[in-house]
Amino acid sequence: TALARETATANPSSADAHITLGLVLAAAGDARGARKSWDAALARANDDAKALVLLGTTYIDLEQFALARVDGPRAGDRRFHLRAR
Repeated sequence: TALARETATANPSSADAHITLGLVLAAAGDARGARKSWDAALARANDDAKALVLLGTTYIDLEQFALARVDGPRAGDRRFHLRAR
């Protein structure tokens, strides 16, 4: 965890470094920390498919179902809301 955190800190503009930190945190059982890391990755690369999938999966794990859905013409729009079906 420390190495992944150091890497993300040393490379703050790297979406990949934040994705990796999120994976390490998720593996350690820190879903909330992982979510923050994937949010950070998407702030740097808002259309990164891997980060979007990981973030959506984490929202489901945290039972935040309304946030797990991305609507919009592109996933990069990141407009999250729950739609009645």
